[in-house]
Amino acid sequence: SVNKVEDYFSVECIINGEQNTFKADLILSTIPAYSLPKLFGKFDDQLLVHTEDIYYPPVLVIYLGFEKNKIKQNQ
Repeated sequence: SVNKVEDYFSVECIINGEQNTFKADLILSTIPAYSLPKLFGKFDDQLLVHTEDIYYPPVLVIYLGFEKNKIKQNQ
């Protein structure tokens, strides 16, 4: 969870099964914009208005891994 405490943010999370609390001057989020209002909506009542207009095109990402010795090298 994220809370505003005086002049900083308090971020609470669970890491390896243990409850942790961090203090932060600012928060940089990399979560999808459509998830922002759930975490940060209480800090900005216009956040939903700004994030609901962002278009997310359908994308499929596939990662492949190969053993290096199985790939023919042209030298």
